[in-house]
Amino acid sequence: MSLVRPLARRYARAIFQMALEADQAPAVGRDLDGAARVYAGNPVLGRFLNNPKIRISDKKDLLTGVLDQCGAGELCQRFLTSLLERGRMNQISEVAAGFRSLLEEAENRATADVASARPLSPGETDALAAALGRITRRKIGLTVTVDPGLLGGVVVRIGSVVYDGSLRGQLDRLDKHLTER
Repeated sequence: MSLVRPLARRYARAIFQMALEADQAPAVGRDLDGAARVYAGNPVLGRFLNNPKIRISDKKDLLTGVLDQCGAGELCQRFLTSLLERGRMNQISEVAAGFRSLLEEAENRATADVASARPLSPGETDALAAALGRITRRKIGLTVTVDPGLLGGVVVRIGSVVYDGSLRGQLDRLDKHLTER
């Protein structure tokens, strides 16, 4: 859960425990991700929910309406209402990221962010996911982006671990090796 502040991490753990006990962890994760996207994508909503001059009952009514429209489940709605009451809605993105991280860990999964010099074929992405799975002993999902700044190869980030298989990385390692001699 890198980049998740301690308070958001505690909230993520709390909702994760509740979701596990209710056997709803994947659904709650989807609901939290959706709520975080809506919140981040609508600054007017964020300003309304964080405005101390607006009555909490009006904020709850709006939040409930938005969550109903998004199809969020009861557990997620109760949790987000609790965040709202505590003035913590601005942490929803971090809470969702923390929850996602906990869920991946519980399911022995990980997401790898891959930067590639060119688009990867389906065969290449499958082979890369399989190789990373063998290294990490987890089921790996890939998020691939093309980085025109790379000369060749790929750079993979899984959590805080970076695997640099780029041509620039190889040249840098060669340079360091040659200058150490």
